[in-house]
Amino acid sequence: MSTNEKQTPESLGRALRKARAARALSIRQLVTKSGVPKTTIARLESDSVEHPLPENLVNLARALEISAGDLFLLAGMPLPEGLPSLPVMLRAEYDLPEAGIREAEASIRAIVAKYEARSASTGTDT
Repeated sequence: MSTNEKQTPESLGRALRKARAARALSIRQLVTKSGVPKTTIARLESDSVEHPLPENLVNLARALEISAGDLFLLAGMPLPEGLPSLPVMLRAEYDLPEAGIREAEASIRAIVAKYEARSASTGTDT
């Protein structure tokens, strides 16, 4: 991780640009897939919208195949149904670097495995 990544936490605009780039979509293609106006997408990607409309975030999340909860969290808005993904929550809440996120995910997998094994051996839920 570079120094710039550590100093610049994930923003809504950065997350949207990254998701759009990962799917090789132009803004125009995202407009077509999401129904969100081009100017709105451009303003969201540049972090120029202080209070985005929830329906725009949901439509963009669906079109980009990402968690709407992640976008709500990054926008500082109350979460809709469902929870944000663990990596986004750890970045937003604790500013963890990628290595810390991987370590947290590994720890959680170990905890889950421990309790699954305990439950299987006793035949009960714990």
